[in-house]
Amino acid sequence: MNHFLKTWRDFNRNVRLLFVANAILGFVYFGIYALLLNLYLLRLGYGADFIGQVNAVGPLALALASLPAGAFSQRYGIRNGLRIGFLFAFLCRALLPLHEFLPSEWQQSWILSSYGVSWAFGALILVNIPPFLMAATAEDERNPAFAVQGAIWPFCGFAGNLVGGLLPGLFALLLGVTLADAAPYRLTLLVASAIECLAVLAIWQTKEVVRTAVAETKERNAGLALPWGLIGVVALISVLRIGSEYTMRIFFNVYLDGVLATPTALIGLLLAAGNLLALLALLAPWVMARHRKERIIIGALIGMALAYLPVLFITHWLAVGVSLITMIGLVAIMGPVFQIFSMEVVRPRWHTAMSSAISMAVGVSIATVALGGGYVVVNDGYPVLFALGALLALAAALHFAAHFRKPRSQPRLPLVTAEASLE
Repeated sequence: MNHFLKTWRDFNRNVRLLFVANAILGFVYFGIYALLLNLYLLRLGYGADFIGQVNAVGPLALALASLPAGAFSQRYGIRNGLRIGFLFAFLCRALLPLHEFLPSEWQQSWILSSYGVSWAFGALILVNIPPFLMAATAEDERNPAFAVQGAIWPFCGFAGNLVGGLLPGLFALLLGVTLADAAPYRLTLLVASAIECLAVLAIWQTKEVVRTAVAETKERNAGLALPWGLIGVVALISVLRIGSEYTMRIFFNVYLDGVLATPTALIGLLLAAGNLLALLALLAPWVMARHRKERIIIGALIGMALAYLPVLFITHWLAVGVSLITMIGLVAIMGPVFQIFSMEVVRPRWHTAMSSAISMAVGVSIATVALGGGYVVVNDGYPVLFALGALLALAAALHFAAHFRKPRSQPRLPLVTAEASLE
């Protein structure tokens, strides 16, 4: 604990403010919204088909907006991209519950558009966090900074799950209605948006850092051709690994509920245990100090494939829980490592381009799994779906090993330090 507090104190103000903003975002979106949005839509009378559209439109918007988000930040600055992303993503989420006050024929379009646009502006957040941290940290701070970032969203999401589970009941009591009514959920989502204002205020307090003349000269002398091939390889690996992860994340609870008739409380307990295990991201600096990043990533991807074995061969809720928790633990450790690796393989000028390509890959992968996974379940069953999830992880490991198993021989520029630009 003392070491963690010392590390926190050593981070500069920009890094601490980013972590505060992300903690609030994790609490609201990955906690309260992730738990209650679907339940709110059910209380409004919408069926699974419309709820599926809502859950797919977000990742699709992220995929479409990621490259423009990178281009915007390349031109106008990383900090400005983060500011706009946090501000307008918050505003769109705040507007979503207000659809009930519109004419009925506009309501579905309002929900889809406000949720989709919130993800589109969220692309500015996802694209800019890695290059922001790369520019705002010294080299010896980078590993712990990315590790903390990797742990913030799931841990604060766990806290948001707990609060989000309690607030609708409290509002139902105050309003004199039951939890079958939509009003308690609407008020909870509005309260969540009020809390998210604090994230906007935090990110607005960050300071611009001026790029040094030395850093600019080094990049000019080294050449600035955009490495499309390298970025494409990393993006493809991201599509495969995210597809494997979200095959488990999206369908584990549906499988538990619909096939194994597992109690809802037990499903929630398994998910909470997985979210807490995401704190393993804090071990990433310790792992990186002992092993090369390439080896860690390959090992974690192979582990993700093996994590599907219990759910493939044992029809029991405990096997599903073991698969889920193992998957989340491996992803937690690999996430910071993969982010740092993806930034290090390109020059600082192309950090936003690499990050935007990865964000686009995330959106494409999640949307594909969300839309296509249901068809696989209906036509072929859950064993085939989970086998495909394992194959995606294995394919990512093989693809990564083919390109990055050996250290890259091409020399790279020194990494940008805290004095480098956030532009």
